[in-house]
Amino acid sequence: MAAVFSSGAGVAVGLATAPALIGDEVEILLTPSTYSKNQLLVDRIVTLKHQGYAVGLLTNSFKEFRPQLGRELDLDAFDVIVDSSEVGARKPEPGIYRTATAAFGLSAGEIVYLDDFIQNVEGARREGWEVIHVRSEAQALAELDALVGTP
Repeated sequence: MAAVFSSGAGVAVGLATAPALIGDEVEILLTPSTYSKNQLLVDRIVTLKHQGYAVGLLTNSFKEFRPQLGRELDLDAFDVIVDSSEVGARKPEPGIYRTATAAFGLSAGEIVYLDDFIQNVEGARREGWEVIHVRSEAQALAELDALVGTP
């Protein structure tokens, strides 16, 4: 693998609860208690960057959330950031994965992708990416290490 792409939902910021998003979704999603950061996975991705892998962030987001995301993550740690609010496509639409592949300048088969939403994992798989469905930090780290080696 030449690149690791993590999801804003699966690796860095995932919903801790499943609130009913009816009404003001922006206010709900900007509340820090609505999501949690998987710090072990974030740390592992930063380690991979130091080992020479390109790393990226692929997120279904909205422009109002970007400052919050920047407070939660060091966005400078990512070589490529593909934000749905900026590219006009959302996971699991094929276009967002194709945009991300092009941004890396790699073939799809050189990318490993982590996400906690199965529909996004399947979308990436359909585009030829290696995928990890994040169900727990330990499971995701074990699968990632099996693909790229241990630190």
